[in-house]
Amino acid sequence: MKKRRVEEPNNFSASEMLMGRKTATVVVRLGKDLHHKIILVNDAAKSLLTATPIVEPPNISVIEHFWSVVAEAESSSSVKKEISISSHISLFVEAERFTHNQDEHVLVTAERNPSLKPKRDEVCRPNDLAPLINIIEEGNILEKTFGNSVYLCLCQFEELGTRHRYLAASETLSSMLKHERPWQVRNKTTEDMGQPKADVKASHSLYLRHLNEEKNVANFTIELVQMPGITHYTFIRRISTDVILTFCFVHDKKNVGPPNALNEVEAPREWSKLAWDEFITSCLRYVKTIGKYTTDNRHPLPEEFLKDQRSVFCYVYHGHFLPSRSADGCIWKSSRGARIAGSIIKRYAYATTSDGIRLKRMVSWIEGSDSLCFVEYRHHHTETTHIDNLIGTPQIDWHELAKSIHTQEPQKFLDKAAQLSSQFTMASEGRDVEFAENVVDYVNRRLDLCWVGMLPLKHMGGHNFQLQQRDSECSSTLDARMRSPNYAADTRKVNTPTWIPHVDSHEAIISSIGDSIGRVCLSPRAKVHRIATPPLHRLKEKSQSPDVPRKLLGASPSLGQVPLQPIVFVGSRSNVQPQNVLTIRKEGSDNVLQKGVALLRRKKEDKPTATSPSSLNEGALNAVLKKLLSPTDGIKLRHKGGHSNSFSGARLIKWLRIHEGLPPAEAQKFATILMEHGAFCGTVPTKRYDFQHKKGNYYTFNIHNEESPLNACKYQMEEVIDAVSLSKQLVELVCSIIKDHTGPDGVDFSAAKKSERYLDLCLLSAGLQEVCLSVMSPEERSAFYVNVHNVLALHGRFLLEREPKGDKDRVKLRESTYIIGQQPWTMSDLSDAIRGVGEIGLEGNHPIIVCLLFKGTDKCAPIRPYSSEDLTQNRLRNLMSEHLQQHGTFLLEEGRVVLPHHVKKTRGDYGPVQPRDMMMSLSYLMRSRTLRETAEELTVSFTEPVYNVKMYVK
Repeated sequence: MKKRRVEEPNNFSASEMLMGRKTATVVVRLGKDLHHKIILVNDAAKSLLTATPIVEPPNISVIEHFWSVVAEAESSSSVKKEISISSHISLFVEAERFTHNQDEHVLVTAERNPSLKPKRDEVCRPNDLAPLINIIEEGNILEKTFGNSVYLCLCQFEELGTRHRYLAASETLSSMLKHERPWQVRNKTTEDMGQPKADVKASHSLYLRHLNEEKNVANFTIELVQMPGITHYTFIRRISTDVILTFCFVHDKKNVGPPNALNEVEAPREWSKLAWDEFITSCLRYVKTIGKYTTDNRHPLPEEFLKDQRSVFCYVYHGHFLPSRSADGCIWKSSRGARIAGSIIKRYAYATTSDGIRLKRMVSWIEGSDSLCFVEYRHHHTETTHIDNLIGTPQIDWHELAKSIHTQEPQKFLDKAAQLSSQFTMASEGRDVEFAENVVDYVNRRLDLCWVGMLPLKHMGGHNFQLQQRDSECSSTLDARMRSPNYAADTRKVNTPTWIPHVDSHEAIISSIGDSIGRVCLSPRAKVHRIATPPLHRLKEKSQSPDVPRKLLGASPSLGQVPLQPIVFVGSRSNVQPQNVLTIRKEGSDNVLQKGVALLRRKKEDKPTATSPSSLNEGALNAVLKKLLSPTDGIKLRHKGGHSNSFSGARLIKWLRIHEGLPPAEAQKFATILMEHGAFCGTVPTKRYDFQHKKGNYYTFNIHNEESPLNACKYQMEEVIDAVSLSKQLVELVCSIIKDHTGPDGVDFSAAKKSERYLDLCLLSAGLQEVCLSVMSPEERSAFYVNVHNVLALHGRFLLEREPKGDKDRVKLRESTYIIGQQPWTMSDLSDAIRGVGEIGLEGNHPIIVCLLFKGTDKCAPIRPYSSEDLTQNRLRNLMSEHLQQHGTFLLEEGRVVLPHHVKKTRGDYGPVQPRDMMMSLSYLMRSRTLRETAEELTVSFTEPVYNVKMYVK
């Protein structure tokens, strides 16, 4: 009998059944302390959770609804409820608790309410933007109120802002884009709408420029090429990184109000030299405000710039650009110090490329804000700068940036101001200004009430003169600082107006009333030049200076007995010819300006003598000091007052009477002058400001004070005109001292210190106090620094009385100090200035120049006086090339180079990559192509220092 086949049912697991359901299903395993775990989610649930829009507070999202249902099912066995997600989405949710494998579970199912259907505009769009798109296309209250003056759109950026895609557009915008319905614009690009790329690029650029990163908003105004004459006041809210919501108010200027009386001012296309400086200032301020268009890299010179001599390569650098070394591919040599042009400071440098192209570089920054620099490269100087010739970095489009800067400033006002300023050129052309005569002004009336005394202040970092009003009702101050070759007088008024008459650049008014009264009135064009300033800052405020003994310093009948008062000349530094001095005399209650001329003559052929009528005779003072300090004829020094090398005031008066033939009164005055000029000081602090020859008062010469700077033996009175010549004289003097005291065993520093020539060195080096570094060219400063460093290196050895032995002596030698330009300079400071390190550094010097600095070793260059001509680019190149060939070893075939030891500390000056950068720089210096080609393969080592005590001078 044939058996009947029985069909067995298919076996399905519970999980497979739940996963295959069309209803959204989620299974949650309950844990302790609300540590629940979702163990199953089917595809319908995933679709439902991802398809529901994201809502913002106070609305509750579908996820929060889900966990609230699970919490209710945990407390009760089952839950049935309807939850509303939005106005058109509602869900029926059921939850039931069950036990499986001794664990509690919750089964949650959900399905949509079929009675609520989604709107047709929600199909095929991002769900989180759907409500926003609906609002834009249906219209809003503002658009319905203002009509065609307001429109909204939702855009997405494409192709780096050169193309926009419209996700939604309002009815007004769709009509402007020539479409009947807003939905017709949806998902179309600006190219599809025929909008110019220039408009898209300009609007995107303005958006990025004015975007507030914290608030995600941007506000700006723009005029589109597609809609001429219409201004768009735009407000943008950033939705995501590439999606923005734009609200725009349209204003048609042609249809509102009367026509403009003035034509629109266009952005300039070329600038004169003065206008270019103003543009640089505006550019730096604008870039600093918006924080863009800057770069952190020192860019190499582009080929486009090197080929076109009319081009100008410039960009804005964020940070301190100087010193830049050779980061841009050229070795730059500074041409001058910092120059102030308006509110910006400029530094100039020149370089010559390997192809023989001479280039010019200017680095500009706003005073007080040197962390943002405008870097500019040119082939030659031009009177005008055209915008088409500007080349920038990838961050800068100069046409766009110039237009943006132009729109930020009141250009119409500036243009009118420029026209007015062109008419006020009398001061710049040097024409005289006519003043009304016989007019009694406020100052002339005040002259009846007060008299003015002039006292010099303590000069540190510049020469300050203060005019002190002796009347309590008024006061004024004149602060004249020497910062440039043409020293400008800065007049500041306090409480009272100041009358500044126009005078020629070679005139000044110096009034003297009585013995020590004077007034100086300078025009803004006048230049102050100080030739003699006695150090009266050691006197008390009300102390009066004694008269100078006539026998030593003479008397000036035209100035009265006031030779200690400062004499101010007007003119250039090199011009110290006779000047006109006008006096003011007080006659009863009337002040009368009387032009009395006192001719001050200073002939070059006249040697300074004891009877010279100059303000203070430097030569006479030095001669007396040399006699006082002479081991044979000088004053006897003893250990008194707790100090060695001391003398009493009575002994000094006695010495002056015997050796100089001065009466007691004049000897007392001259001793006071010596003390005021820093020749000696009191050992007791309470007595140091007042010279007295009473018993118990002791003094010491400053030349014996080892803690003070080595050239502080006295205060220099006369200003140094040629600083390089002074430094050369110091080198020649110290070389002669070394030669005179060099024997078979080396230099006898102890005997050299006791010689008369050592006193000459101390007194001559005091002239460094009055050197003005800011008026020197880079070549002059380089020569000056090298000469002074080498002199200081030997002067410090004279003080030690031996060659330094051990670290303690070497530290003391490195700390040896000269006062230069009223500032202390150590040997390390001079070395850093030569290398271009720090604020005092010289830009453009080749790092190998440190080989000229004397270190006392066998590999350093011998001491010799250098002039500015010796340190020009070509001569320094030859000098250093010979030095390297003599003291360096270049084994190029073996792939190694041995350099002198003093080059080791300056390796970082050549560049960041070692030793390649060093070898490339030295190959340029030595004109070696082989060295340049093998620079990356060479290994560099350095010799060990060997101190040679027998040879110092060549």
